[in-house]
Amino acid sequence: MTELAQRVDAQLARIEPDRAEATAREMLALAKRSKGAAHLARALNALSLVQNQQERHSDAQRTAQQAQAAARRARHPLLLAVAQLRLASAWVGTQPDAAAVQAQAAAQAFERSGEPALQSQALRILGLVRMGQADTPAHRAIVEEAIALARRAGDRAAEGRAIGTLYGGDMDMAQRLRGLHEALACFIAAGDRQLESGAYHGLSLTYGRLGLCRRAARLIRRSIAMRQQQLRQRPASAVNPWGIVCILECDAGHEAAAREALAQLQQAHCADPQPDGERMLRWFEPWVPAFFEPPSRRTVAELRRGLWPDMPTWVRARLERDIASAQSDLGQHRAALRTARQAVASLQRMVGVSGGGTHSNASVHWQQARAALALGRASEARQALDNAYAELVKAIATLSDEGLRRSFLHAAQGHTPLLRAWLQMNHAELLRTPEQVPPHLQGSSDLRQTMQRLVEAGLRMNTLEREAELHEFLIEELAELLGAQRVLLVLEPANDQTERTLAASLLPRGEAADALLQAATPWLDEAQRSRAVQLHHGPEGVAAIEQRSCLVAPLVAGQQVLGHLYADLEGLFGRFHAADRDLLSALAAQAAVALANLRTTEGLERKVAERTAAAEQRAAELALINRIQQGVAAKLAFQDIVNLVGDTLCEVFKSEDLSVRWWDDVASTIETLYNVEHGQHLPKSPPAPARTTDPLKQRLLHEGVGAYFGSHAEQVAAGIDGATPGTDWCLSIIAAPIHGARRVLGSIVIENHEREHAYGEADLRVLTTIGATLGTALENARLFDETQRLLKETEARNAELAVINSVQQAVGAALDFQAIVDVVGDKLRA
Repeated sequence: MTELAQRVDAQLARIEPDRAEATAREMLALAKRSKGAAHLARALNALSLVQNQQERHSDAQRTAQQAQAAARRARHPLLLAVAQLRLASAWVGTQPDAAAVQAQAAAQAFERSGEPALQSQALRILGLVRMGQADTPAHRAIVEEAIALARRAGDRAAEGRAIGTLYGGDMDMAQRLRGLHEALACFIAAGDRQLESGAYHGLSLTYGRLGLCRRAARLIRRSIAMRQQQLRQRPASAVNPWGIVCILECDAGHEAAAREALAQLQQAHCADPQPDGERMLRWFEPWVPAFFEPPSRRTVAELRRGLWPDMPTWVRARLERDIASAQSDLGQHRAALRTARQAVASLQRMVGVSGGGTHSNASVHWQQARAALALGRASEARQALDNAYAELVKAIATLSDEGLRRSFLHAAQGHTPLLRAWLQMNHAELLRTPEQVPPHLQGSSDLRQTMQRLVEAGLRMNTLEREAELHEFLIEELAELLGAQRVLLVLEPANDQTERTLAASLLPRGEAADALLQAATPWLDEAQRSRAVQLHHGPEGVAAIEQRSCLVAPLVAGQQVLGHLYADLEGLFGRFHAADRDLLSALAAQAAVALANLRTTEGLERKVAERTAAAEQRAAELALINRIQQGVAAKLAFQDIVNLVGDTLCEVFKSEDLSVRWWDDVASTIETLYNVEHGQHLPKSPPAPARTTDPLKQRLLHEGVGAYFGSHAEQVAAGIDGATPGTDWCLSIIAAPIHGARRVLGSIVIENHEREHAYGEADLRVLTTIGATLGTALENARLFDETQRLLKETEARNAELAVINSVQQAVGAALDFQAIVDVVGDKLRA
């Protein structure tokens, strides 16, 4: 039983829920054979754990209750406490108060039994419920105790789960990010891939809220990939993660990726329809049309369908915000204001830790301000805007990573229009006190965190295997490191290129990278000349909050400038300074080395691949030549050799148009020995006059050099005769001479009527070699035929001479007339 229980834990950690369930049922069968109540309770507890991981919470609840009954029969308090822990896990999402009761009872029992790891798990569930009801220091203390107990027990997985519970829904983005990364490190150390995938899920939501949508989408896709086997068994579990991908891709402006994610979640729901999945589907489905299609009443109606009774308060607030936004897009400002007020009211009713989601509370207040501004309700607009601004500032008050703070301020979730409206409303006051920094730009900066991320970026850069991967990594890393709004990676000309190329870009939705590249070209030229990072602020003569900061860094490897990194930021969201210039300089130096290494590696790989392909091609050529030579050696008849070579070439070149032609240089005629046209074998044609004015025939027959032409136009340009009347032009043609010992004997011609440029230099090399082999074979065959003919003629002449000699001798021996006649008659008859 102990061995099987450990196997269940290991299989769950490896995200093998089916195998874990099979093992738990093996425990159950063993327990039933033993007829021991304690064994039965232990097996049922293991099965309930598996069912909770599979999100089969109703099954897990029933199994845990059966485990409780068995533990009571066995009078085993520890097994009873484990059953209470499993029941609390099953109830935490649907019956939080009942879950809290079970978790508290389990925690007390584990404390009495001296089981700190299990006590930590029970306290984590209790703290999760209490923090969801009210985020108070007392409730946080419960989870903090769970963390301390897990550390004391050395249970890294339990420690990570408790840390994630404490910080995963924190309104302080700095705390949330630090906590989730700490939890991830615990899960990796514990080797628990199931919990690791959950950490990527949480980090994805956090990075999405910070406006780093590409990184967020990559993390949630990684989480989905890790749980692929589990999601195949329970497709309903894939609805929510694919919905998050859809939202993130919408925020990033990637319509195709968003629609693909939407199709994935629809497919998951169809494969495993569940009430929760139906509700989530109604919420996620309107996002794509809301982002990428013109405003419509249908979108508003579909968004309203997403509302359901008893939905979590934070979810209702966000959905009502989306409805208000769609109504404002339609110009329905009164309806938008009513809906936005409802969203704010929902937000105010929220007392515990908020759930996940990629959007901030500030965006809820902004929709009220937006609708009030459109209706000219200045007082309400001012109050709503102040509330939105306060939420924005509160979320990043302790976020000491300046790059992440800037990213959050210009995130795609409505912060940019919010801050622009706030700037317009406070513009006069800001101009009166230009030395005073607005609250949203006042956060402290801790370069240690930024430098740590720079070091991690350098390490990750060296793990990338393709240049295209490095391009995408660089723009994402630069956007995160500096909080830039716009990022370009521009490469200097290489090989046969004549101008710079835009390798990758990241810009606000609706902006064109080519236009930005053109505007930044003078700074790129300057950076190329100076080989130093350039920092610019402009336009001159305006307040700092209305300027734009621009950074350009050349990618220098050795004596060569490989390209440039460009980043800019509007003053409303922050200002680049000397520390940012130094960070970019360090990143550019690492990027240049990584880019040069990848190009060297890819160049070597390309050469190896080319040489391998050439070797394989040469081996195939030699195999073909050897095959023909062996066949030729086995056939001595002239026409048999021609037919063998023709049939083999038709097969290998997959050609339906091939001919082998024989040239009589004395009579200046050409005889077609083998002819296939459009797949049909035609009979040999009699010798016809050779039109040696044709450039191809001149080259083949007189110069002994083959050729290929890849198109009709190339054939016409080379002066090749037009198609014979009644036939058609080929798109590609290749011809090689048949070389004899002293002269060219003829030619092999292959045509392709289906595609241009069907033949190349390698094909000509093979065909020329085969032509030489064929020429030698045909000359030998003709010599053999001639020898055989002469031998037969000699034998016949000798027979004649023998007969004559025999007759002459007999005649010489006979003296009378009749005797001579008889002798001659006998001899002739014989």
